[in-house]
Amino acid sequence: MRTFARSAGKACSGRKAVVASVKLLAIRYLMATFRIDAGLPPYGPRALSFPDPDAFREGLVVTFTTSKGERWTGNFAHGPGQLDAVRDELGSRATIVVSHGAAYFVDVDRKAASEVTWPVEYVECVSAQQLIVIGNGLWFEAVGASGRVWRSRRISWDGMRSLRCDGFRISGEGAYSPMGLPDWLPFELDLTSGMVEGGSYNGPP
Repeated sequence: MRTFARSAGKACSGRKAVVASVKLLAIRYLMATFRIDAGLPPYGPRALSFPDPDAFREGLVVTFTTSKGERWTGNFAHGPGQLDAVRDELGSRATIVVSHGAAYFVDVDRKAASEVTWPVEYVECVSAQQLIVIGNGLWFEAVGASGRVWRSRRISWDGMRSLRCDGFRISGEGAYSPMGLPDWLPFELDLTSGMVEGGSYNGPP
């Protein structure tokens, strides 16, 4: 009886392991993934270029795997900045790609992307609120899985520094430089509402 019990236990454990592996595979299959590549693929299907579908110049090259397991490569044109990033915490329909400051909202499963109309210098995932926050040195915008959640007022005349995010707020300093070296004035942004206290900008909205 003891031997049978041990054998049955092993068999049961084996079945549980198989079920767990199948569940894990199913979860991975439902999740889109990505890989930043060193360059355009030398063979195979041609990369899809954004925002110009006929562009041949190499930008940030990212290979995605859709939730159904299909692979495709995107070529995202560079912007005027330095930041490169891919954030997929919001899921396959709201992945954000930043290519030298040019930002794109990517629907991985549809193989489609739309370009943000202003350069991005900052991107941060706020997992507790299921948001991606992007900034351009002047203001911030929060994006959820269904689109924009809020946009802050303009905070700085000309750039930000010392940015810190604690999951509830972003704090930092905004530049004010009417002439000569800039003065850096502190600000604090509420990540729930997008409301701001402080900052250096005092012009029209």
